Parts: sequence; C-alpha cells; structure tokens
Amino acid sequence: MTGGTAGVGRARVREFAGAGYDIAVLARGAAGLAGAAADIEAAGRRALTVECDVADHDAVDAATDRVESELGPIEVWVNVAFVGSLAYFWDTDPHESRRMTEVTYFGQVNGVRSALRVMRPRDRGAIVNVSLAMAYRYDRIVGPLSRSVIFRGPDLPPTSGNVFEPTPGGEGERGGWSLMSRRRAHRAPSEAVDSSR
Repeated sequence: MTGGTAGVGRARVREFAGAGYDIAVLARGAAGLAGAAADIEAAGRRALTVECDVADHDAVDAATDRVESELGPIEVWVNVAFVGSLAYFWDTDPHESRRMTEVTYFGQVNGVRSALRVMRPRDRGAIVNVSLAMAYRYDRIVGPLSRSVIFRGPDLPPTSGNVFEPTPGGEGERGGWSLMSRRRAHRAPSEAVDSSR
C-alpha cells in the first residue's frame, strides 16, 4: 500500500489488516511507517515498512521486489499516496505543483507498473487506485491537485489482472466507494484474489 501512513491510506491499512492481509506500506516518513506497522501488528498480521518515494520508479520497483521476497506474492496493490496544496493555482509554487504531479499521478503510474510486473506472469492479482472526487471537477483552490489525480489505469488485456478505481459516491456504491474494474467487471479486490492468505 502506497501512502498508507495517514488519512485514507492509513484507514485502508487497518481495513486490510483486519481482513487478514499481511501488509507492506511504502511511504517516506519513518514515524508514519512505524504507526502503520503497529496497526497491522495489532491486527495480528505481518507488517513490512519500506521508506520509498513513489515518484521514483526504480525505488518502487526495488520495494516491490523486497515485498515479494519478505512477505510473498503480492495479491492486492493499493495506490493511495498523494501530495496536495490548499492554495490558489497562482499562489502555488511551480516546484510544489511538480511534486504534486510526481507523487499523485506518477506515484500511481509507478505503482501500477511495478504491480503488473509481478502479477502478469502469475495471471492473478488486483490493483486499486484511490482517487479523489476532485479528479472529476476542477477546483480553483486545489487546481493542481485536481489535475494530478486523473490516472485511470492501463488498458489491460483480459488475462492481466484487475485494476479498480475507487471514487467517492456514484453508481454501484460499496461502503462509500465505487469499484470500477478495468477488466473482469464488477469484482471487488477481495473477490479477485484467493482468499487463503
């Protein structure tokens, strides 16, 4: 799980641990990683924390290899990491705008690429890209963030796994989030992978 140290990501960490998953958390902050690991272990599951900048594809690939080596095959990959700024576009520093795009957009791209690299040869696994409602409407306060969350996942061949895009509300709501499969329609991540963990 990328970005699993705070907010929605941390809530997903707790939810997946409670459902019986061992979890690797990829993030940059040591304190948040330690907190997420404590949540996972409190649920009786194994935790692996990896300090990683999801904007760096090589770092995400290395983290993927470490997860597979230490926890076993990745069944579900969840991209939650993002960087935002509550400022008008004209008040947002260009470097800050670039960082938002690198983490929020390319972080998901890098996560999907790395997950597919290990899932496609096995022909199994699920990828969940968590996006924000802001991806569907421009907001003048968080404009740069609105534009950086519109990654929809690759057009996968039918045998390459599943990419889910949870978005607030909408048709087919499940627990406040819509799950739209890119292929093999209408299966949630828990239905897309073997339940024996």
